[in-house]
Amino acid sequence: MMWAFGGILTRGYFPISTAHLQSNTHISVTFISHHSCILVPNRKRTPRSKLTLHSSDDDIKQQSLVTHSSEVYPESSSTANIKENTRSKVVKNYTEALELFRQGKTKAACGLLEQCIKMDPTDSHSWLALARFQSRLEPATTLAIQTFENAIINCPDNVHLLQAFGVEQGRRGHFDRARALFASAKDLQPENSYVYQAWGLLEQRAGNRHRARMLFFKSVKINKQPEVCQAWAELESRDGEFDRARELYRAAFRATDKSYRESAMDRRERTKAWILRSWAEMEEQQGDIIRARELLEQALQHGKNRTETRMAIARFQARHGTVQAAVESLRESCLGREQATSNVYNGWATLEARAGNINRARELLREAHEMYPSDSSLLHTWGDVEQKDKNYEAARDLYRRSTNVAPRSMTLVSWALLEARLHSYEDARNLFERALELEPSHGPAYNAYAMMEQHLDRIEYARAVYERAIVRNAATVSVYHGYATLEARLNRFDKARELFSKGVRLTREDSSFLWHSWGMMELKQRRVHEAERVLTIARRRFPNNSQILLASGLTSAFGTSDHPSDTNRARAFFKRAVSSDPKHAHAWQVWGVFELRQQNVAGARALFNRGLSLNPSHGALWQALAMLESREGDSVKARSLFESGIKACPKHIHLLQAWACLEVRSLDIERARELLATALEIDGAHGAVYAAYGLLESQFGTLERA
Repeated sequence: MMWAFGGILTRGYFPISTAHLQSNTHISVTFISHHSCILVPNRKRTPRSKLTLHSSDDDIKQQSLVTHSSEVYPESSSTANIKENTRSKVVKNYTEALELFRQGKTKAACGLLEQCIKMDPTDSHSWLALARFQSRLEPATTLAIQTFENAIINCPDNVHLLQAFGVEQGRRGHFDRARALFASAKDLQPENSYVYQAWGLLEQRAGNRHRARMLFFKSVKINKQPEVCQAWAELESRDGEFDRARELYRAAFRATDKSYRESAMDRRERTKAWILRSWAEMEEQQGDIIRARELLEQALQHGKNRTETRMAIARFQARHGTVQAAVESLRESCLGREQATSNVYNGWATLEARAGNINRARELLREAHEMYPSDSSLLHTWGDVEQKDKNYEAARDLYRRSTNVAPRSMTLVSWALLEARLHSYEDARNLFERALELEPSHGPAYNAYAMMEQHLDRIEYARAVYERAIVRNAATVSVYHGYATLEARLNRFDKARELFSKGVRLTREDSSFLWHSWGMMELKQRRVHEAERVLTIARRRFPNNSQILLASGLTSAFGTSDHPSDTNRARAFFKRAVSSDPKHAHAWQVWGVFELRQQNVAGARALFNRGLSLNPSHGALWQALAMLESREGDSVKARSLFESGIKACPKHIHLLQAWACLEVRSLDIERARELLATALEIDGAHGAVYAAYGLLESQFGTLERA
C-alpha cells in the first residue's frame, strides 16, 4: 500500500479487509494512495507540480495530491543553491517520471529519476521515488534497498527517507532493521508523529500489540491525525476493546475537521467517509448489523464521489441479503452518477460474476480497462472472471498482461493457482517463487503455495514454505492457520497448539477463524475443558462471531465423564449464532441436527426450513431436511426435497449420493445408478461415491461391475 510521508513514496500497512485470499478484492495502486501522512510545515510553499491519482478502497480508499519538493516540505539549503536551470530540469524530469509510472512505464520512469539524481544528488524526492519504483520491478532484487542506502548517504538528515526506508524494510520482513531506521528518524525529529505511526503499524504487524498501542498513543499525543486514530481503533477492536475502539473512531472523525483546511475540503470529506466505512466494518464483525448499516448510510453523505461507499454498501448487501440484490442496487446507484474508480469496477465485476452474470462482468472490466489502461488490477480481476468461466487460456493471457503492466504478488498467486488447477505444478511453483521474490512479506502467497504442496502430499515441502514465512516475518493469520491445520491433520497437536497460540496474537487481521479452528481441534481431541478455555477467550474478543458461538454450542453439547453436556447452554449458543448471522447456513444445520438428537423432530424440521429460506442454495441443509423426512417414513416428501435441492445445487455430490441411497431403499436401482453416475461426472475421483456404487452393484448387480 503506497503512502505519502512528506511527499515521499513509501509503503504503509493498513490492513486489507478479511482476507487474505479469503476474499477476491484487489489492491489497485498506481502511485500513492492517501494524504494521511503528508507532512505540511507551517511555511509558505511554491508548488513544483502535482498529480492526482487513484487508489483502491482497501488502500485507505482515497485519492491524493502528490507533489514534489517545496509544496510538501521546505527546500534544503543545498537544493536552494542549485542553479535555476538545473532545478527546472530536475522538476521537469521528476514530473515526467510520475506520469510515466502512472502509465505503467516503470523502467522509463526510473531512467528519468536517475537523471534527476545525477543533476542533484541531494534531491530526496527523486531518491525516494526511484527506490519505490525499483521495488515494483520484476525480478525484484536488492536494487531498491541499495538505492535507499545511497539516498541516506547523500541525504543523511532526511527524516522522510529514513522513515520510508524503515517501512520498506518492514515490508520485506526485516523488522529489526526497520526499528533501527525508525529510531534514527525519531532521534532527528522527536516530535514527528508520523514516525511513531509507521513504527506502531510495524509492531502491530509483528504481533507486539502493547508496543504498537504505546506508539500510537505517542503519535496521537503529538498530533491527533484521523488515520492514526483509525489504525489504533482497529487494533483495539481486534483485541476485544470495542468501546475503546468506538471512542477512537469518534476521535478520528472529529480530527478530520482540524487536519484539513477549507482548500482540502474534498479530501476531508473522503476521509470522513473512509473512517465511517471502517467503523461500519467493525460493527458488522461484532454482529451489530443495524449500526453497521447506519454508518454506511452516514458515509454516503460525505465526499463528491461516493462510488467507494456505494461499493461497500453493495458488498454489505451481498453478505446480508443476496448477491443479485446487491448487483441491482449497485447498477441503480452508480450508473449515470459519479465516475467509478478502478477499485469499484473490480468489486462490481466480481459481484456480477458471483451472481452468474459473466458477460456483464466482462463488459464492466473492458470498459474500466479503457478508462484505466495502466491499472493492472483490472486485468487481474478479468483473469479471475475468465478462470471462473473455465476459459483458462484467456485467464492465463490476462494474468500475463497484468504482470507486464505492473507485476503484483496477488496476480502471480492467482496465475499460480490457475496452473496448479491445470496440473502444471512446476509452472505454479515458479510463479509462487516470483510472487515471494516480488513481495517477501505476502502471507497469502506462502499459504497458497504450501496448500498446493499439501494437495500433492509433499508435506515436508509444505512445511518448508510455512517455515520460510515465519523466518521472514511474513506469517499472517492465514499462514499460521494453514500451518497449524496441517500439523493437526498429522496428529502433531502440540505443534498445532504452538502455532495457533502465535497466530492469535496478531491483531492486524481478523483472527476469529484461527480461534474457531483451535477450539474445534481441542474438542475433536475430547479436551473439552481446553476447548472451553480457548473459546471463552475468543468470545471476549469476538462476542458476536457466529462461527465462535457455534463452536461454543458444540462444546457445551459435548459430554464426557468429567464434562457433562449442557443442552440448554448449547441451545442458547446456537440461537446466538444464527441471530448474529442469519445467513450462516451451517449454524442452522448444526442446530437442527442437535435437536434431532434430542428427539425434537418438529424443532429440527423448523430449523432446517428456516435455514433454507435464508440460504436456498445450501446443499447440506437440503440433504439434512430430506433425510429427516426419509427417516420419518415420508419417502415422497424426501424425494421432492432432493429434487428441489439438486435444482438449487446441481453439483452437490453428497446430495446426489444421499438421494441415491433413498432410491436403493425404495428398490429403484436404475434411478440410483443414474444419480451416482451423475455424481461421478461432477467428480470422477470421488472415493465415497465409487464405494457406494460398488456396494450397490455387489448387492443388486454383478460382482464384475462391483
